[in-house]
Amino acid sequence: MTPAPPKTATPLFMGIILMVIVLIINGGFLYYESRELAKLADNLYKHPLTVSNAVRDIQSNINAMHRSMKDVVIAETADELEKALDNVDQLEQGAFRAFDLIENRFLGNVRYVTDARKDFKNWKTIRSRVIALKKEGKPQDAAAITKKNGVRHIQLMNYGPDGVGGLNYLRQYANNKAVEFRGLAQKKRDRVVYELLAVFIVTIVIVFFSIVLFFKSAKAAKALRESEERFRLVADNIRDVFWIDTQDMQKHLYVSPAYEQIWDRPLQNLQHDPAEWQKAIHPDDRAMVQSTISRRYTEGKEYSCEYRITRPDGAIRWVFEKGFPVQDASGRTQMMAGISTDITERKQAEDALRRSEQKQRELLENIPQKIFYKDRKSVYVACNENYARDFNLSAEQIVGKTDYDFFPADLADKYRADDKRVIESGQVETIEEDYILPDEQKSVVRTVKSPMRDERGETTGILGIFMDITEQKRLEDALRQSQKMESVGTLAGGMAHEFNNILGGIIGYTEIAKDDSGAHSPAQESLDEILHLSSRARDIVKQILTFSRKDRPQQKAIKVHKLIQEELKVLRATIPSTITIKDRLVAPSDTIMGDPTRFQQVIMNLCSNAAHTMREEGGVLTIETSLCMVGAENAKVFPDLQPGEYVKMAVSDTGGGIAPAIIDRIFDPFFTTKGVGKGTGMGLSVVHGIIKDHGGAITVASEIGRGTIFTVLFPKKDGAVEEQPASEPLPTGAENILLVDDEEPLLVPTKRILERLGYSVTAMTGSTEALEVFKRNPQRFDLIITDLTMPRLTGDRLASAIIAVRPEMPILLTTGYADAVDSKKVQQSGIKAFIAKPCQKQELAKTIRMILDG
Repeated sequence: MTPAPPKTATPLFMGIILMVIVLIINGGFLYYESRELAKLADNLYKHPLTVSNAVRDIQSNINAMHRSMKDVVIAETADELEKALDNVDQLEQGAFRAFDLIENRFLGNVRYVTDARKDFKNWKTIRSRVIALKKEGKPQDAAAITKKNGVRHIQLMNYGPDGVGGLNYLRQYANNKAVEFRGLAQKKRDRVVYELLAVFIVTIVIVFFSIVLFFKSAKAAKALRESEERFRLVADNIRDVFWIDTQDMQKHLYVSPAYEQIWDRPLQNLQHDPAEWQKAIHPDDRAMVQSTISRRYTEGKEYSCEYRITRPDGAIRWVFEKGFPVQDASGRTQMMAGISTDITERKQAEDALRRSEQKQRELLENIPQKIFYKDRKSVYVACNENYARDFNLSAEQIVGKTDYDFFPADLADKYRADDKRVIESGQVETIEEDYILPDEQKSVVRTVKSPMRDERGETTGILGIFMDITEQKRLEDALRQSQKMESVGTLAGGMAHEFNNILGGIIGYTEIAKDDSGAHSPAQESLDEILHLSSRARDIVKQILTFSRKDRPQQKAIKVHKLIQEELKVLRATIPSTITIKDRLVAPSDTIMGDPTRFQQVIMNLCSNAAHTMREEGGVLTIETSLCMVGAENAKVFPDLQPGEYVKMAVSDTGGGIAPAIIDRIFDPFFTTKGVGKGTGMGLSVVHGIIKDHGGAITVASEIGRGTIFTVLFPKKDGAVEEQPASEPLPTGAENILLVDDEEPLLVPTKRILERLGYSVTAMTGSTEALEVFKRNPQRFDLIITDLTMPRLTGDRLASAIIAVRPEMPILLTTGYADAVDSKKVQQSGIKAFIAKPCQKQELAKTIRMILDG
């Protein structure tokens, strides 16, 4: 119960009167004591400490003086001798000043001061003798006197002639006096401090109780109620159970309502049975919890534990409890407080993680590939048993070893170099390499090496997965030989779908990265370059298909020197630094009509071949442009060209040259001078075909040991170079779209791009599953986007099944085989439009709005 406020101001008034009286009485005592304390302080300053400090100065000067005398002895020049003597004089004068100070300040017996001064003066005779011997050229005699008499003089000064006086006596005497005066001053000061403290304590007590009795605690009681209400509001609304118990933890002072949600028991039950919460603890955990709490309570320390509880419905919940003692200023425990948290979901997640890790381990041990993990120094950290069995060891026995423990040194060197390259580049590499077991059995393996990173993105090691492909390589070689002469068109068509899916994923993720990085990000330039190169790669795929179908490529005006400059940027980064690139692009009006992508193929193929011939010895690669006329005088060199003006491009190298016996065959399909696995023989053949399609010509001249030059002519045209159109705002929407594509690397970025355009997207990799989703709610979606080539149910068949359910359903078809799509059949089947893969965001956004907006 809170005391009532006082009715009069009498307590406050009487307290003030009493405080004034106490201050007056104690003021007189303080004045007297302060005078006494000042006298003691003056003595303390003038006598003992001053003497003690002066003695230390004398001893210091004496020691320094003898060291300086050694400098006098060893001085080699007159300047060094003069400097050492000046230093000795200064130290002697400092010592004499200290002696004067001691005599002026010293109280009592001064005999030892006089004796010490006399002993110090006697040193001058020795000093004079040392200097005389030094000047006579007898430094060894001077050093002997300095050493012998120096030690004796220091001994005499410190302890006196009889061993009981000297400077040590003076310092001890001064220190004793300092202790004596300090003790007296301390007593005086303590009295003053105690009296002053007593005055302040009495004053504070009087004022405090007067104010408390005067104002009374209506306001304090209100503040306390508000504080308690805030505490209860916070405690009642936290998800964890906050509790406060008595010191012996036998009674609950407070338990928050969260107890009812976690324990699933009424809170008021704890008032009748405080041990109810303990009875709910799982029998297997009860002894541990009681032991933990009892031990920590006895020690007066906080505790924490995890345990299970059983709710009335039989459900098991996990609880994390943390308790701590609440102590007063003296360190005695007044009560216990703590928090109990429901961690059931976390424990379930941990169990699921353990099961997942176990399954992953089982999977790791049952897959046929061999797997290993090395650290940054190529030391084995782990591997699966399938790999360890190659060496008749267990996986644990592999850990800590290196490739040098299992393979020949040259092969281990190669493995380590591969590891280092992958770690430094941060790129995944697939490597076909030899694999030699301890029994010298040799095979060929394909190894995928991937850098492993920690949560900070730093590379910690390398993960390797490989399998024996010896038989596969043998079959591949046989198959490659049998297929070399098959149709280029068939080969191109078979590759187009996979290339387009890969490029589609690259383009999609790059466009997402551009949006995420912001317009002013330094990464924008690099991302734009990726999109540019991806578009070029896409165009190359299209051109391969165009080449295989013998269709005429789409041509436009091209500035040759600009296109060459662009390609040289890429080329410089891909060839060895031992090869120097020179360009002489001197034709300002070098416009031709052609396909930029195919012209880039010509440049890269010719430059790559030239660089290949100089890969070992290095050299110079030169590319030049100029204008030339073709007429009757050079009709024999270029019989297929029409007379007129041409843009000439020459690519030359300083390599080994081409043998005369084969120079006439270099443009034949599949002909190559490169080693096995280093060339397809298609490069110059494709170059020749592209140049012919553009109405041009190519010649070659070579000399063994002096290099090769390829000369290319393209008809010069007068035309404006097409400028890149300015980017337009992307059309957006809010409709629901069903996206179907069996290639997840393409499906994911496409879904994210559509969502960023505002659409709600349901993405699926299975066409049959997508059809079932659509049938369950045909009105849910506003547009269907489906790939054409999918297993089980192709895109056109999926479209037919969807239109059979909902005839007006808009459908957009995507395909990597755009040439295989008959536009008339597409329209007849009900498909609104189709897009060739890979497509960029701008094209996709416009096509969707075109379909949805009618």
